[in-house]
Amino acid sequence: MSTYYGNPDCWVKFWDEDDGGNGKNRLYYGPDQQDILDEDWDGGAGKVSGNANKLQTGPSAWIQIFDEEKCQGNSDIYLNNTTAILQDNTSRDGSNWQNQIRSFILYDHPVVPIQPIIDNFF
Repeated sequence: MSTYYGNPDCWVKFWDEDDGGNGKNRLYYGPDQQDILDEDWDGGAGKVSGNANKLQTGPSAWIQIFDEEKCQGNSDIYLNNTTAILQDNTSRDGSNWQNQIRSFILYDHPVVPIQPIIDNFF
């Protein structure tokens, strides 16, 4: 489990299964920026990176996910109090987010998605 940073409502939880039931999971507190390439699921048994199928954000958590390490590549933003099945959500290149997350930034405030603004402006 990640270190608690001061806001108990700023968190994201990833699961390796869509139903979020008894599958492996990992909880991160924020605000934080994280490469998850070497992170294990809570309790061990494999890596989080490239294996997340569902995410849930806390009441004070907004997350930007990336399909490359160091918060690069395709990205998407999920709002606070969101539960998302990642295979149902597509990135800008048209692929879904299932098993694609390699890094993320977890915010404790709303985030404005900049890329759609740039795409529509130029």
